[in-house]
Amino acid sequence: SRNSHLSGSQIQKYLQSLPAEQIASIEVIANPTSVYKTSGSEGIINLVLKKSESDGIKGTVAINESVKTSNSLDGSSYLYYQKNKLNFSTNVYGGNDRYYTKTKTEYSYYDIGKQHIIENTNDPNNIKIGANIIADYKLSKKQTLGVMVNGIIQKRMDEGIAKTHYYKLNTTTPDSIVTSNNNVRIPSYMFSSNLNYRLETDDKGSQLSFDFDYLRNYKDAKTFLDFTNKDNLNTLIDHSKVTQQSNDLLNSYVGKIEYSHIPNKKNNLTTGIELFYLNSKMDYFHGNYNNEQWESDLQKSNIFKYNENYLSGFVTYNRIWSNKINTTIGVRMEYDYLKGDQEIGTSNRIKQNHFDVLPTLALMYTINPNHRLTLNAMSSVARPPINYFNPFRFYQTPTTYIENNPYLKPARLNLISANYVLKRHYIFSVNYVRISDCINIFNVPEAGGFTKIKRVNFGNADQLFSLLAWNDSFWNNRIYVNASVKGTYAVYKGHVESMIIDVQDFNYNISLAAGVQISKKYDWNITTNYTYRSKNKLAQENNNAYNRLDIEAKKVFANNISLNIGVRSIFSSKMDYYKTFNNYSYNLLNLQNNRTVYVRISIPFGNKKIKGAQARETSTSTISKRINAE
Repeated sequence: SRNSHLSGSQIQKYLQSLPAEQIASIEVIANPTSVYKTSGSEGIINLVLKKSESDGIKGTVAINESVKTSNSLDGSSYLYYQKNKLNFSTNVYGGNDRYYTKTKTEYSYYDIGKQHIIENTNDPNNIKIGANIIADYKLSKKQTLGVMVNGIIQKRMDEGIAKTHYYKLNTTTPDSIVTSNNNVRIPSYMFSSNLNYRLETDDKGSQLSFDFDYLRNYKDAKTFLDFTNKDNLNTLIDHSKVTQQSNDLLNSYVGKIEYSHIPNKKNNLTTGIELFYLNSKMDYFHGNYNNEQWESDLQKSNIFKYNENYLSGFVTYNRIWSNKINTTIGVRMEYDYLKGDQEIGTSNRIKQNHFDVLPTLALMYTINPNHRLTLNAMSSVARPPINYFNPFRFYQTPTTYIENNPYLKPARLNLISANYVLKRHYIFSVNYVRISDCINIFNVPEAGGFTKIKRVNFGNADQLFSLLAWNDSFWNNRIYVNASVKGTYAVYKGHVESMIIDVQDFNYNISLAAGVQISKKYDWNITTNYTYRSKNKLAQENNNAYNRLDIEAKKVFANNISLNIGVRSIFSSKMDYYKTFNNYSYNLLNLQNNRTVYVRISIPFGNKKIKGAQARETSTSTISKRINAE
């Protein structure tokens, strides 16, 4: 059994690389046990592959071209090799993702009678090259030594223009207009490795495993802002240049020991410990351009050092009582200690430690083959992304800036769910989740007509949601339909500085996916996906109603070569956000067209029976998600 912690796009690419005849079964685990370290909102796909006794090589080459407002091109190649005691897999991928964004944001400050309207246009370009290598070597019949190496190099470039119009409230002519030319350059790289050893301790499937992980992440972000301030007659009032440069380096070290004891087919006891240490240094320079050189602003430039220590122990027991009843009980205990310190001044010196006991309980009752009931209860902790602790201010316009929060605490989630499956085609689900110390991004008004965009623990959230889903196929499986309706009642309570959060809301989602094999002889398929989401109210903002339609055609040629042609967002609503507090409101309007046309070609080759080495779940994948969060 091998585990992998993948994003949605990574899962899609991995599944696309597997021949259908190699997959024995796919199982979705909606509520993971305490063995898995998740944020509580994640699921697990249990992919069972057929055993391969063949040696040889196989692979897949894929190219994807998409056109939105600009062309984006990405490609990947997968290679699997199996020979005697060695299983080897490698993946090389790259791409140039380019798109165009246009927004209009209105900030109203009622207490001082001012309004700022910001028109933003951006043309970001993200170039990415990455590779990974996975290898397993059978030391003996019951011992396996494995290694994984991952590396990715990225460069994000963005040329943007922000025009800020300054008004008095209820007037139509601005007092002045500031044009901000923004030039962003962010080269970065991430390297991670894993060394693992697995020992089968008996012939029933019991296994002892050791893992050691290392991750290194580096980012060098440079932003240059050129401000031109003119009055409503286009007369120059002021001109200034600002640079914001952040040099960030992070290292993490992880160790994990896990033992799974299987005395018989009806019992499985898994226990283990996991620990990691990470340290990071964020060197921030805020400079003003004077006398043809950059001069550091001593009130804003600084260095922030952050360290985190984590230790956890977990145990899970699964018991199959009969063909009808299956239970799982487990607990995960986590302790973390974190420390952050600015080298210049002491205003942002932080120390936190947390100890959490996170139980899980699951009961599955199969009444008969047509009726299955599952009950789950679980707790988990969602820790903030590392960059959220960074205390520096990053200006977007002269009056709006992003300020992170070194005092953030982890959020805790408690979930209870009941699921009923009828004849494998109908799913009824009721879930309740309580989130304490919720983390979110808020627009906070500051004195003098400034807006601070800050991540904070605002309070608590209670969500009750129910789901009705139906899936079926017709005409000898040549037509399939998946449909679902989800309703959510949510309550958010808390505060952000002087803003009181007291929100109650009911919203619903409708989704419909359908596919048809229009030609069985020539293997032509068409799939469509439609999504509708009603208006909803969140703690930090309200959203308008949203709908979207996608369509794709797929053709499979000889030797499993496939061609996919599709359109995303054939029609879709534009995502708009708005919120009003006592003396302040904002409204963000997205003005760009999201319609995207794409073409994908996938070419497999080699021995289709080769399985290769599969990825293992590592804690560095969890840490990398905390690094890459925006």
